[in-house]
Amino acid sequence: MASIKEATIYRLKVHSDMVVEKIMGGLQQYAFQPCGKTQELSHGFTPVADNNFVLMGDHLVLFRYKIEEKILPKTVIEHHAQKRIVEAEEKNGKPLSKQEKDQIKEAVRIELLPRAFSLYKTIDAYIDTQNGWLVVGSCNNTVLDYVLSAIRQVVSGFSSELMVTRDEPSAKMTAWIFQEALDFSAFWLGDSAKITNHDGGAINCRKEDLQNEEIIELCQSRQVKQLTLESMHYTFDITEHMQIKRLKIDDAYTESHINSDEEEDKLHYLRVNAFVTQQTISEIINTLIKAFGGLVEEKAPEEKAA
Repeated sequence: MASIKEATIYRLKVHSDMVVEKIMGGLQQYAFQPCGKTQELSHGFTPVADNNFVLMGDHLVLFRYKIEEKILPKTVIEHHAQKRIVEAEEKNGKPLSKQEKDQIKEAVRIELLPRAFSLYKTIDAYIDTQNGWLVVGSCNNTVLDYVLSAIRQVVSGFSSELMVTRDEPSAKMTAWIFQEALDFSAFWLGDSAKITNHDGGAINCRKEDLQNEEIIELCQSRQVKQLTLESMHYTFDITEHMQIKRLKIDDAYTESHINSDEEEDKLHYLRVNAFVTQQTISEIINTLIKAFGGLVEEKAPEEKAA
């Protein structure tokens, strides 16, 4: 599960056991199928290892989602369509209407699709039954919509929500830079930050001393939208929406969890990576929930019972 370098975390609003039960038996029904000749997009669940659509671990149910997108640049379509438009206009002796040109472009697009190359994305996601979370290894809104919609097809009545804390993360992160330190000891300031500009743009500070006077001065009138934090075994960025980006876990930390007596196969390493990633993300999010004043609203008692 080393492929999880960024993550969006959702609180489950239904019991995690019910979600796990449905996922265990329902993913294959919505399995990924490659794009057909005239299909631009295809997505669905794909096996984690061999023919297994689910990998079980300690308080963990891991699954995988695959997206195929045909790449066909508009400039290519325009180039081929323009020739046909010119030929049609010469043949008819008059300019084509916009509707007629659009029809030609659409016909060209369909003809070229079988020759277009495919871009594939694979997204790991898991149910954290201990915390009652769905963790999706992406921060892209379109990808998140695909994954959540697919889960709703598998799990009838599925419901989740993003993390919302009492204190605004941007205000807290800005204060950390302004005061040149965090107000807790689990993490410390890294070397990168994204700071909003007066005009709504962003100032990206990469590999900088965040305690530099110029950066501190910037934070007097602006807000930090993304900040790098570090710990003994990993580094990551936290965003204003409580999303994790650029997660990097030390290889030595992962290797320390490997039992040398076990057979060193692909599935074993996958389980180890899954366990380490789950523990790391759990530590990050639970620490930051406290740092940001706790969650806005607590779950109902029956939802905590997991």
